[in-house]
Amino acid sequence: MKVIDQKMQEGIEKGVYPGAALWVGLEGRPVHEGYYGWGCLTPETIRLQKTMAFDWASLTKPLATTCIVMSLMDRQEISLDRKIKDWFSEKGTKFHGEITLQHLLEHSSGLPAWRPYFEAFRKEGEKKDREALKRELLGWILKEPLLHRPGTSRIYSDLGFILLQIILEQETSRSLDQLFQERVVVPLDLKEVGYQKIRSPFLGKDSPLQERLQQFVATEYCPWRQRLLCGEVHDDHAAFLEGVAGHAGLFGTLGGAISLIEAIRHAYQGDDRWISPSLVRDFLGPQRPWALGWDRPEENCSQAGQYFSRNSIGHLGFTGCSVWVDWEKDWQVILLTNRIHPTRDNDQIKGFRPKLHDAIYEIITKKN
Repeated sequence: MKVIDQKMQEGIEKGVYPGAALWVGLEGRPVHEGYYGWGCLTPETIRLQKTMAFDWASLTKPLATTCIVMSLMDRQEISLDRKIKDWFSEKGTKFHGEITLQHLLEHSSGLPAWRPYFEAFRKEGEKKDREALKRELLGWILKEPLLHRPGTSRIYSDLGFILLQIILEQETSRSLDQLFQERVVVPLDLKEVGYQKIRSPFLGKDSPLQERLQQFVATEYCPWRQRLLCGEVHDDHAAFLEGVAGHAGLFGTLGGAISLIEAIRHAYQGDDRWISPSLVRDFLGPQRPWALGWDRPEENCSQAGQYFSRNSIGHLGFTGCSVWVDWEKDWQVILLTNRIHPTRDNDQIKGFRPKLHDAIYEIITKKN
């Protein structure tokens, strides 16, 4: 649609992002798909291609970790009411022991949003492997004073999903990327979505940058890694976990995102070939005050804009990616961008995204 194309082009011209990919669905039909701008601006300009994968950042939480939990629950291999003291009884305070998997999924554990643990890892260099770093992260997280009693309030927390990752890997004796492959990718025959493992943040990827620039959308020039990040995770803590984490690390094309969102939508609406519809509706339906693994539109100044109903789920990623799904009106928007290229000091997406969503809804409902 030309008007939507114009809106997306405005984003490039105003410096909201160098490049972006957009998909809109309505009542089971794709109504718009477009690719705009540049996958890279420096060290050279490279036009964004349909086949390029974006760093999905925190979209990893709903689209990888939460999907894995749903799959495990669907096979009765784990339950929401299990407390973390089942795994870590010797650590943390008594209040930490009261945290359940549900609290972690709905961000009501009381854990803080974020802490710069990676700064300590940077000083240590390459002295520890992934398992040792996980143990150190676990110790720090369980020593964090809780900001409220579990289940009484909601504070969006990376730390909660790092803790959830450690639990899932310990419970299944599988790494999170293996779980994602087995529980999500293979059952859905999913293409162009996955983790991008690295040996360490100091070494990065083996393949040459020029090769990666044709496959991935570039993100930030990282000041402490001292290189342009392309095809390796931007998130600092995920980087020390070899690119595989519960809160960040997933990469994918727009086509991959469409396939995954459509699979979740079909399951919610009754398709039981992947996960039980009743379980998906329990996780993501309106009966819960807080959706499990996802956000809901805020009442005022929501990043979803003004037209997504309260019976919607969505999520944002630090790199500029977002997904919103409205169960009531049955419309969806997937926006993938590289707004942090070449620097994260650009937050124009916050003002642009809700206006874009509003414009899209007005256009598609008028047309349809």
